[in-house]
Amino acid sequence: LLTRFSPTGKTRGMRKAKINFLGVPVREVCEKTGISVATVYRHLQGNRRISPECALKYHRALGVPLEDIRPDIWGNHQK
Repeated sequence: LLTRFSPTGKTRGMRKAKINFLGVPVREVCEKTGISVATVYRHLQGNRRISPECALKYHRALGVPLEDIRPDIWGNHQK
């Protein structure tokens, strides 16, 4: 899954060889989302914050819940 997100929209680092989204190879994720390979790797490594625009692209292309990608924006903020 496209998980391991922190509340800030950054991911925890993962080894490039093991990166996939719901079993989809990174290059296919790039094709489906229109996000560059470099940006996808930066997101997965936690080197780049996932913008709301990119979060929407991941959501639309892969069905990943927005609250899983950016809980600070789309998460349930009720206490």
